[in-house]
Amino acid sequence: MAEKLDMKQLLTDLEGMDFKTLNEEELVALTYELLEHLGDTDSDFRDGLIYPTLAKIVDSDALPEEQCRHLLGTCLGDRHLFYNLGEKGDSVFMRSFSALVVMTLVRRDAKKSFLSEEDYAKVFAKSIEYIEGELDTRGHVEGKGWAHAVAHGTDMLLAVVRHPIFKTDYFKAVLGALENCLFKEAGYADSEDKRFVLVLKAMQDKGLDDRALEKWINGVFSKLDERFEAEGFSYRYYRAMNNVENFMKSMYFRFKSDGDRIRLRVMLFDNIKELPYNKAYYFEGS
Repeated sequence: MAEKLDMKQLLTDLEGMDFKTLNEEELVALTYELLEHLGDTDSDFRDGLIYPTLAKIVDSDALPEEQCRHLLGTCLGDRHLFYNLGEKGDSVFMRSFSALVVMTLVRRDAKKSFLSEEDYAKVFAKSIEYIEGELDTRGHVEGKGWAHAVAHGTDMLLAVVRHPIFKTDYFKAVLGALENCLFKEAGYADSEDKRFVLVLKAMQDKGLDDRALEKWINGVFSKLDERFEAEGFSYRYYRAMNNVENFMKSMYFRFKSDGDRIRLRVMLFDNIKELPYNKAYYFEGS
């Protein structure tokens, strides 16, 4: 406890500091000390001090490129992003906030490149592997703050998609990861759907054409139909339906607010309207 109190005081004292005034050895030591506490269950410590300080260090350009590469590799490893992946418990905080550190590093690299294409490909693959493998889909955890692993994983994926090295060859993997999220055993309630839409919009900016997106959307609705045919209004179906519907509605309104993609908006509306629950309770007057 004393160590934690000392760390809190240190980080409070460091607020507003120019990290370039530290020598490399001091800065690296501080960075890895912070990383060890990244999964702390104290939200004030984790959200308010640990992650923001790490993000400031990365954004300050004080860390040399080689140290950034090493930090990224560490965050993508088994003690951080993949720490007890598949478990539903406090380990989620380490995974979730490691995703945010990866996001911050990828954003820095997009501005001042330190990753090779091969390095980037590994980051991309790890991002997809993580978001597909994360099973702890909780948002806010009472007494411990935001876990939000799927949301933070999606933020990481968004940074990866927006990166200059991203290629159209990666579209299929990203769409597959988003579909995987929609059909997890989860009921999203904390704006995850809006983050998914941001990833889609980023891919459209990278050249994802409307017909490819239409095909994918129809595939998602078909998968949902297959589950309904197999299970009816089961709880598992109901959760997936809510996830899909909320996501498709968010996409619809994003396109509408942008004033484009009329054909896609019509297709989204028609598919949402045809969902069994909506037909029964809204469109057929039952």
